[in-house]
Amino acid sequence: MARSPFTIPLQTQRLTLTLPDIGNQQDLEAHLNFICLEAVARNLARVPHPYPDGELPKRYALWVKAHEENENDQTFLIRETATGDLVGSCGFQLDKKGTLFEPGYVLAPHVWGQGYATEALHALVCEGIRAFPTVQEVFSNHYADNPASGRVMEKIGMRFSHDEALPCLARGPGTYPAKVLSLPKDSPIWTQSR
Repeated sequence: MARSPFTIPLQTQRLTLTLPDIGNQQDLEAHLNFICLEAVARNLARVPHPYPDGELPKRYALWVKAHEENENDQTFLIRETATGDLVGSCGFQLDKKGTLFEPGYVLAPHVWGQGYATEALHALVCEGIRAFPTVQEVFSNHYADNPASGRVMEKIGMRFSHDEALPCLARGPGTYPAKVLSLPKDSPIWTQSR
């Protein structure tokens, strides 16, 4: 198992980010209860909708195992610190050179609009820049018809970079308009984290 270079658990004001545990059935069910909702899946590139019968637990196990074995592709569960409830997940991909850091996040719909995405993304990016000193660029994307996700990125200092087209299993074959945002090097996150 690859050891995460992150300080885990990672605490924010209201959230705790932890590594997933493949044997935790309660986490599995909580995560799958929202990840496979159409409103959620349509904003994620690699999550189909509807999920084929019986595939959810198998794919979850593969997902956790893949992240356990690769420190450059990590996922963390997002919990409300006060209740311990699982409310989302976030993670990152780091290129092979360790210079491009791409964070992502997904939250259960019942906590949308509470600032949790911004709080988790800020913590994830700060910790990523700290844990990987070779990082030179932070970027992320969102589908053009999901501007709320773009606003989350903007709140931590990310700025529009360019348009692109991305696949989405839940939306069907082809690619869909998306926006790419990057974090300017003069952003406070860079100086706070290094």
